[in-house]
Amino acid sequence: MMERIAPTGVGVALAVATALLLTGCSSAEPKGSGKIEGAGQGASEPAPSHSTDRRRVSTAGFDLPKDVTVAVEADTTGDKAKDAVLEGHAKTLMGRLEYLTGRDPKSPAIGRYVDDTARPPLVDQAEQADGRNETVTGTFRYYQRKVTSVRKDIAQVTYCEDQSKAFSRNIGTGKVKKTEPSAQDYIAYTEALQKTGGSWRVLASKSERGAAACQ
Repeated sequence: MMERIAPTGVGVALAVATALLLTGCSSAEPKGSGKIEGAGQGASEPAPSHSTDRRRVSTAGFDLPKDVTVAVEADTTGDKAKDAVLEGHAKTLMGRLEYLTGRDPKSPAIGRYVDDTARPPLVDQAEQADGRNETVTGTFRYYQRKVTSVRKDIAQVTYCEDQSKAFSRNIGTGKVKKTEPSAQDYIAYTEALQKTGGSWRVLASKSERGAAACQ
């Protein structure tokens, strides 16, 4: 299990993104379905996915250490708009891990896939790990990804993360800080995304560790 920084200020950012979704001119959902699950209500627990697509998204193009594995389930739906969001969202997940493992404040990954509004918690996490002279190792699994709303270039996604095989590693000694598997290894997320310059970027992220729906 990895140590995480609790995101701050995300409630406001999610509320703003929600307002943009509700005032959008077009939607991948039927008219009248203005309700957006989880927005402004704390972290929601994603409902179990009914998708049978358990293929993993390719990590090609991302500079990740050999001891870090990212397993992102495709969770495709057959809806072109939502599947495009899921494809872009997968890249934000890999981009964030590339940043956390590379520790480059000028990383093109964080600039391309994370908006300025969502960057502080990620930077704080990296800086605290630096202070402990630690990095990450192991496997990060992402699943039950679901696009709850998408309108034009704004979308909302819920998903789960499994950190049961992800650990902290001391950079100097190489020692891995292994932990016993527990409910705290499973995290539910609600994220707002915006498409900018051809890429989907994270506007805000809210999480709940130990979420029952992810176990």
